[in-house]
Amino acid sequence: EKSFEEFLSYFTLTGGMPAYLLEINPKNSVEDNLKTKILDKKEFLHNEVEFILREELREPRTYLSVLKAISWGKTRASEIINETGLEKNVLFKYLGVLEDLKLITREVPVTEENKLKSKRGIYKISDNFIKIWFQYVYPYKSNLEIGEYSDVMHKFRTGFSILLGHTYEQICSEILKENQKNIFSFEKIGRWWDNNNEIDFIGINSENKQIIFCECKWSNKNIGTNILNDLIEKSKKVDWNNGKRKEKFALFGKSGYTEELMKVARERGDVFLFLKDKLIHSTDA
Repeated sequence: EKSFEEFLSYFTLTGGMPAYLLEINPKNSVEDNLKTKILDKKEFLHNEVEFILREELREPRTYLSVLKAISWGKTRASEIINETGLEKNVLFKYLGVLEDLKLITREVPVTEENKLKSKRGIYKISDNFIKIWFQYVYPYKSNLEIGEYSDVMHKFRTGFSILLGHTYEQICSEILKENQKNIFSFEKIGRWWDNNNEIDFIGINSENKQIIFCECKWSNKNIGTNILNDLIEKSKKVDWNNGKRKEKFALFGKSGYTEELMKVARERGDVFLFLKDKLIHSTDA
């Protein structure tokens, strides 16, 4: 029985793909598995992403540069153009193929009515393992060829917790779905952003004009009232059934909550609190 933290680490490393999980040695740490099963040039996982692209595509190099840009946080078309030097119409051809292969997805804020026409679209890597490969294998290929791991292991030790945070956000939306009977039934769940604000995800029910705003924090610090207050402020920027909607809020955390926040949650009656994957405080209504 693995802890939730171990589950999260291995899900981040492999994307939960059964074929990739089979390559991992559960007795070893995530760091050891990265080193022996992904960084080692003789291993199946080391070559997997390039193998997939070569099987499917005629010009894998350009696709690799697009995927690398996205996995390094260049998620808007304009940012990918700047990073890769591709012209706009050419880029959209490549993005379309990568979407068809289910290697990337185009996301728009969950409240947008028309996904295809939305100008707020961003691109995300669909699979956690591909993200890992572009973080720790692709940029260090020449080092790994000669068995030089020190730079990439330093990057892993300093940056893996950020990737865990991104995976936790993905999993939190699934945890929220599993708790619909305690909250309300969602017609859709997704991220929301505008030019200046971002909410990890929102669940909405248009028929009943219900909406829940959610924030996830994979951090060793207890979550305080400042996080809830920030979420409440950001929720006011969301243009959806204004003045008619019924609002709730949810926080997801790794380590717990301050006494002050627990007190505020009890007093407000519209806040759900989750610890890792468990609902620990729900509203009265």
